[in-house]
Amino acid sequence: MLSNLLRAAFVLQALLLSTLSSFTAQKPNILFIMSDDHAAHALSCYGSKINVTPHLDSIASNGVRFANCFVNNSICTPSRAAILTGKYSHKNGVTVFNRFDGSQPHLAKYLQQAGYQTAVVGKWHLFSDPTDFDYWNVLPGQGKYHDPVMIEMGKTNTLKGYATDIITDLSIDFLKRRDPERPFFLCTQHKAPHREWSPDSKHATLYDDRDLPRPVTFNDTYEGRSKAAAEATMRIDRDFKRTDLKQEPPPDLSGAEIKNWKYQRYIKDYLRCVASIDDNVGRLLDFLKTSGLETNTLVVYTSDQGFFLGDHGWYDKRFMYEESLHMPLLMRFPEVVKPATINTQMVLNVDFAPTFLELAGVDIPSDMQGRSFAAMLRGETPRNWRNSMYYRYYHYPADHRVQPHYGVRTHRHKLIHFNKLDEWEMYDLQADPYETNNIYSSPAHASAVSQLKLELARLKVQLDDRDQFADILDNEQKIRPVAIELALKYDFARVQDGAAVDQSTNRLNLAFDKTAVVKGRSGKALQLPAGTDAALKSIPRSFTPAGKTFTIGAWCKPETTNGVLVSWGGGANGMTLYVENGVPHAAVRSKGELFVTRARQQIQVDEWTHLVAILRANGRLALLVNGKPAGNPATSVAIASKPNEGFTIGADPGSKVSDYANASAWKGLVEDVRLYWGELDADSLEDWSGSRGTAQ
Repeated sequence: MLSNLLRAAFVLQALLLSTLSSFTAQKPNILFIMSDDHAAHALSCYGSKINVTPHLDSIASNGVRFANCFVNNSICTPSRAAILTGKYSHKNGVTVFNRFDGSQPHLAKYLQQAGYQTAVVGKWHLFSDPTDFDYWNVLPGQGKYHDPVMIEMGKTNTLKGYATDIITDLSIDFLKRRDPERPFFLCTQHKAPHREWSPDSKHATLYDDRDLPRPVTFNDTYEGRSKAAAEATMRIDRDFKRTDLKQEPPPDLSGAEIKNWKYQRYIKDYLRCVASIDDNVGRLLDFLKTSGLETNTLVVYTSDQGFFLGDHGWYDKRFMYEESLHMPLLMRFPEVVKPATINTQMVLNVDFAPTFLELAGVDIPSDMQGRSFAAMLRGETPRNWRNSMYYRYYHYPADHRVQPHYGVRTHRHKLIHFNKLDEWEMYDLQADPYETNNIYSSPAHASAVSQLKLELARLKVQLDDRDQFADILDNEQKIRPVAIELALKYDFARVQDGAAVDQSTNRLNLAFDKTAVVKGRSGKALQLPAGTDAALKSIPRSFTPAGKTFTIGAWCKPETTNGVLVSWGGGANGMTLYVENGVPHAAVRSKGELFVTRARQQIQVDEWTHLVAILRANGRLALLVNGKPAGNPATSVAIASKPNEGFTIGADPGSKVSDYANASAWKGLVEDVRLYWGELDADSLEDWSGSRGTAQ
């Protein structure tokens, strides 16, 4: 009997292992190839006028080319951290050249836990050893082009040869030695074409027979723009070092001739390094084909950001201008991606990690800020896909004196704020694709500026990137994130059969003694003696606060220094607006946790006062008195779900939203009670409160 049970157990175990092996085999391999500083406009599939890249183009012709892929912080180390974590710089701890904390969750860790064999070869540049890679062999720091030092699993070696060839050799060697029963995630990360652009002997004389064309903006004067453009020290005419050019300019050249000579020296070496990458990508693609790995391998080619190729007279990156912001992104996945597809949706480097996780069948962590675009590989667009993106650059003054800035890009426009200078730039990318005409101060574009500032504010709130410069946005008029829907409104002008009519729905919802309606501040008011309240019978079913911004408030004339003006919900989830010892308070309860903010000053008894509380989707709770910010906003959380208890005027009769010390039922007058789904703009707030102001 026991032997039969053991035999059955072994059979069951074999079946389980077989099933698991079959499931694992269906997961796609991921070959992630990333270069350093390879501008999209230096690939012929992106329309390059100065070089051809046949092997890279083959990924596009057999897969998809993303026309609008952007970096969130155009500098090497932060971009690499964003790609690994799916988070923006202010969330992953790498805003400049910070040491990457490898103990935090990241893409390789999630894939490794899902059964993937993980490896990274080449440039790492995160100032810490790779973690959660089964195999790693990386360049220290920037690394060298020729005879590079590499660190293999903690052991330092000097390898003979050219870095791009060596990184490819090591990648192919890993593919040969890998466990064939497990899917792989291999990061092949090239140093090239990073400065100082040292080509291999095979390509050393490429382009020697001709001058390459200069970009349209080669002689940009930076007129009409922020001081930041002129201040940056990455100009071709004056900022190259001898190690960049490898020799001194001929003595008989001057002015524009010297500038062109420097450009030709730079761009030819840069493109020679790109040519080596193209050849080596061809070697990797050939290996996938001959080894039978081609069909089930997602091949990705990208760069850690864009680069200026003489555009605006510059080299390097950092700025939010298109050449620096734009990343190349090519993907090939046979039997999934339709060949020669061009995708024009806006994708970001923070989207890479969630995309790879979805393709691998791994749940995407809720704290990742990027979104998966895996559906786009099938020719579909995910619902509510972004139409704008947020950018932020921090590094100043080193290395090139590019001023810190943040901004928003839509499909049509770009708005940039150089925050230390407090200077703005705006461009119409359709009318001005080279970004030479700053239209920020143009009266004809004032409305577009306001809308872009509103969108910038929305993105900063959504991504939780609020800092000492965010008040610049807060102090602008009409830039609050607005998506307003009036959910409830009682002005008590219409009363029928002991109930008030909700002006937003024209329904009888609020029950009370009709004799309580009296003359108010500018219309009808509800008179509440202490100990009574008016309870709403129901909240509209469509209204739920979960993950939403909403606004609640009323006009009031208190007869005492304590009282609950309005409340919604109770001790599990809810919100309340009340006065305690003459001081207005707003409180939020989410999953039982309480958050409170209070005004800095008292309000007066027997005087009309307008009180408003705003709970934003990111949990920031603001309090306004007479249309003006009245206290420091509290950092809370969004209400987790629709409260089970109703909306009440003049009391909090059920389980308590807040831990009231002295607040009791309201005694006095209440007028114009409203609840909005969304946050009011300045005009709507002024109409309600009679005072122009903005929330903090």
